[in-house]
Amino acid sequence: MREVHATVTRVTSESLTVVSCHASRTVYLSIIYGAGTDHAYSSERAKLASSCESGEQVMRIRTKLAVTAVLLTAASMAQGVSITFGGCAAGDGSGLTTCQSGATVVNFDSTSIGSLPTGYANTGAGGGAVVNGSMPGLYAAPGLTDTTNYLTVPAPGSNPVGEVTAQIGGSYNYFGLYWGSIDTYNTLSFYSDGNLVDEVTGSDVIAAGAAFGDQTAAGSNEYINFFFGNQTFDTVVFDSSNFAFESDNHAYANVPEPATLGLLGLGLAGLGLMRRRKAS
Repeated sequence: MREVHATVTRVTSESLTVVSCHASRTVYLSIIYGAGTDHAYSSERAKLASSCESGEQVMRIRTKLAVTAVLLTAASMAQGVSITFGGCAAGDGSGLTTCQSGATVVNFDSTSIGSLPTGYANTGAGGGAVVNGSMPGLYAAPGLTDTTNYLTVPAPGSNPVGEVTAQIGGSYNYFGLYWGSIDTYNTLSFYSDGNLVDEVTGSDVIAAGAAFGDQTAAGSNEYINFFFGNQTFDTVVFDSSNFAFESDNHAYANVPEPATLGLLGLGLAGLGLMRRRKAS
């Protein structure tokens, strides 16, 4: 069977999205630039995955930008967080976990129901808690298939505005989590030495290609990966202004840049080659 990986990378500058798909040695690359492209992300990803599955031997580079403009955007990209979708099957019945080798994973399996693991603390009115299963109107297991313990914010039966802060015991440039029924009112904030590094909302993740709030659809229950490049963080804050922000298998690591960013460099090289050919 052909292994297919479809990835969407969205940067905080909101000016460039790279959609890539690789199968065997074939690489498909698409660059989407400018306003009004939010709704194109998921459909473009699906089209590229389909191309991989059919074995088309093509490379597509879509841009109306001058090379200088692309380079400027790539420079801004290095300063933000890139978001990719996709995890590996978890062996404990939780669904998806990180594919990053050597990552530290917090899976909540050994944490008592109603409490929080070491390093996690309630820092908002509604706090949060480790739960299992689903409770209508309060929380739902990611994908409704996660049979293990997971984190929900806010805690059930409390103030509907909750916050949990995770002091992760080190500085990292990668974070991943299995995010259940992604909602616009969920927020992740990343800090280093008390200074905000970046903030990502459910709306950002939905715009990058996830589906909104469906408790069973695969598109709204995904493993989400956040890459910070040369920036690091030591604290992650989980906020939700309603029921609920459900997640499992939090992963922390120091990793090289994601493959998609490398593909961006490939795309820029391709653009340069195209310009030289036209000039000749």
